[in-house]
Order: sequence, then structure tokens, then C-alpha cells
Amino acid sequence: MWPALELAIATALEHPFRIDRQQPLGSHAGGTSYGLQGSGQHFFVKLGDLKAADRLSTEGQALKIIADSQTIGVPRPVTWGVHGDAAYLVMEWLEFSRPLPESPYWLGEQLAAMHRVTAVQFGWHSTNTIGETLQLNGWYTDWVDFYRSQRLEMQLRLARSRGYGGAKQAERLLEHLDTLFKGYTPAPSLLHGDLWSGNCGYGQQGQPFIFDPALYYGDRETDIAMTELFGGFPAAFYESYEAHFPMDGGYVQRRPLYQLYHLLNHLNIFGQSYAGQVERVLRQCLDYAGL
Repeated sequence: MWPALELAIATALEHPFRIDRQQPLGSHAGGTSYGLQGSGQHFFVKLGDLKAADRLSTEGQALKIIADSQTIGVPRPVTWGVHGDAAYLVMEWLEFSRPLPESPYWLGEQLAAMHRVTAVQFGWHSTNTIGETLQLNGWYTDWVDFYRSQRLEMQLRLARSRGYGGAKQAERLLEHLDTLFKGYTPAPSLLHGDLWSGNCGYGQQGQPFIFDPALYYGDRETDIAMTELFGGFPAAFYESYEAHFPMDGGYVQRRPLYQLYHLLNHLNIFGQSYAGQVERVLRQCLDYAGL
């Protein structure tokens, strides 16, 4: 595999590359991560079996889209592909450091800039993954239809197959989803898709980077709602984002709806320990919808 990676990297860089050192860094969903050094350069590599090929390919494509937007830092992808029975994704190596006092402010400003990048429709051209779960996409003209069918319904089907008992309440919500969007028409913004604090870091000069995207184009509120789960972000991040791209006044009513998707995903991945939180957030959604 290593000679094939040397060739793939050399082809992408358009100059010779030879590996001097490869260091295992731990596992990721479906494979192992490595630090790769050679020819005076340093890369971060994800390797997996052929089952991981689509996931690594869509991750590489997503990182390139965000990098090309020139709005916020990501580990820029170098190359990705398949060789023999293995799949790979090669990215630039990032040296992370402690954030500066200004770092959360920069993150809010840059995420706002990324969210101003829009598509014509909602979704994406390819199915990708969120954590270990398939994330369905396709292109939709209507955001509520997309969020209902490609986000909530998929996760609820999976949860029901694993014994989740809140299906009836969830079905009521799906039937009346439009009530949470009265007077609000979101744009199809470029989204990270899985933006919690573990998917964000800061470089040597305090500059923000985001990684491990579950990219699609959708309501920017979904990214912000995710940042408020699992520990949240510093207050300066939210103040900066609001200053650069103010939120709609109805966000508070839609926030639990957008968090429900991620909580269902955690329920499906990690099991019943998330059932109580799913039930509480689902009840909030029903209350805001007047149900």
C-alpha cells in the first residue's frame, strides 16, 4: 500500500515523493489513521478497506468544497482513491495548539462566511456519512421535504428497527413539520453537517479549522443547533456569528428539531443511553409545533 500512496501523492503534488516515516495515530470509522512524513512534507492519512471507499471519497470531496470556498480552514485534501483492497484519503497535516482569546470570534466570523456560500437546491449529489451512519442526500427544492425525508425519517426508521418506542410521537411531528417554518424560508447554505467541538481545532496562530464534515447544503441553523449540543462553544463564537450573520427570530423554536437528528443518530450508534434525551427534545419539538 505504501508504494501506491507514494505514487498517488506524487501525482497529486506533481513532484516526486518518498515516504520516510509512517506513524499509526489510532482508528477511525472503518480504518486506521497515520501521520506520513517524507520529502520534507507531512500528511495525515486515513486508510480503510473497500467498504470505506465511498466514505473516504465523500469526505475528500467535502473538504475540497469547503477549502475552495476560501471561508474557513480545513485540512486540505491532497488525494483519495482505492488501491487493491484498500481505500485512502490523504490530507495536509495540521499542527493544533491552544486557542487564542480571539479564536472563537474568528470561528464565528468564518463559519458565517461559509454559510453565505449557497447552492440552488438543498442536499448534495451523494450519500455520505455522519459518524458511522449513512446520511442520505439527493437534491430537493423544498427544505422541509428534504429534512423530513432525508434526515428525520431515515434516523427514525433505523431507531424503530433497534427497538425505539417513540415512533408515534415522532410521526405526529413529521406530519406537522411545516408549522415550525411559518414565515421562514432558509437558503441552501454550505454546511459542515456535524459541527460539535470535537470537529474543530485551532492552529499555531489561533486560526480555526473544522474537519470530519458531513457536508450538504441546507438551513444554516442546523450547524448552529449542533454546536449547542455536547458541550457547546464559547459565548464569543455565538456573538461573532450573530454579528456577521444574524439568526432568524424563530431559531429557538427550530433548534430542538435540528438537534433531534443528531440525538437520534447517537441513539442509533450508542444505544438506549440517549433515549431519554431524544424523548425530551422530541417533546420540545411537539410543544413548539402546538401538538
